[in-house]
Amino acid sequence: MDPEARAGLPRHPIARNVRWGREVWRVRTEVRPAETEGRWWVIQVAVNMTPWQEWTTTMVVGLIAADLVVGGLLALLLVRMSRWMLWPMEQVSQLAQDIVQDEELSRRLPTNQPVPELNLWAEAFNTALDRLEEILQQQRRFLADVSHELRTPLTIIRGQAQLMRRTGQYDPEAVADIEKEAERLSRLVEDLLFLARAEAGALPLRREPVDLDALLLEVVRQSRVLAERKGLHLTLAHLEPLPVVGDPDRLTQALLNLVSNAVQYTPPGGEVQIGARREGDWALVWVRDTGPGIAAEDLPHLFERFYRADRARTRRGSRGFGLGLSIVHWIVDAHGGYVTVRSREGQGATFTMALPLDPERVVDLADDEADEEGAAAQA
Repeated sequence: MDPEARAGLPRHPIARNVRWGREVWRVRTEVRPAETEGRWWVIQVAVNMTPWQEWTTTMVVGLIAADLVVGGLLALLLVRMSRWMLWPMEQVSQLAQDIVQDEELSRRLPTNQPVPELNLWAEAFNTALDRLEEILQQQRRFLADVSHELRTPLTIIRGQAQLMRRTGQYDPEAVADIEKEAERLSRLVEDLLFLARAEAGALPLRREPVDLDALLLEVVRQSRVLAERKGLHLTLAHLEPLPVVGDPDRLTQALLNLVSNAVQYTPPGGEVQIGARREGDWALVWVRDTGPGIAAEDLPHLFERFYRADRARTRRGSRGFGLGLSIVHWIVDAHGGYVTVRSREGQGATFTMALPLDPERVVDLADDEADEEGAAAQA
């Protein structure tokens, strides 16, 4: 084979599809040198690809059909599962709407649903209902208590005014009663405004160094007059320097409320004992009385607004509103402290107010006490 003819032959094997009628053949062509010099062999091998292509087409069509069938089954399964999962959610949602529309806050959502996430949602909703029911109950009780507290002084004022109108004469005692009840109403309004502003965060508190022991001495001086009028023994059992940081006016108000509460509920001839000491990082002030005590079921509610035990409402002609201890609790809590009460029926009550000490002045106070002890030892 001359070089020109050889140049037209492929140098590498070639494979291509050749259609012959309706059949497709795969043809491989390869050129190899013959034993005789100058000669070349052209070798072609063909395979009928038609059966393979038909099988492949059938497989592809079968796989597509199988995918469609499986996809349809999965879609149907997902729809049924979604309905099965959404059915309890629809029930719970409908029940929640019924509770809100009917205002039946005592009802609760079931928490035994087959979907754990739905149980979590139901528990959260029930918790919100608990809180909402508690708030509404407090609101109803608050309105009822305010109405109760307003009824008595308004009745007295109206009765005395009608009496003077009928008689046509000035009655000093009636005027005194009117003034007294008007003062009670003013105190009630002031206490309510205090608590409303406090809960709304609109009551500013000063932060300055305060000697709590000095405030306590002034409160004891002011309260001793009230105690003597009632025939009580008011004593200061113990007193230590108590440097704290806070609002002196509000702290004085809290101390006065505690002492006034003890004086109010202690019968004539009884004793009110007041003391103050340092304990760790806390300044403790306690007020102990010899009154009839407080029932165990009433202790957790003493610091709620308008709360007074049933026996306390009638004993010794009490004329308080049940707001003093609520104010004490808010003031002490706003200063980072706490209030506790210990009592048994027939054994009096002890209220303890705890406030954090001023750490800087406590150190200076300890140094001064150490110097005084050293001077006393030398003397």
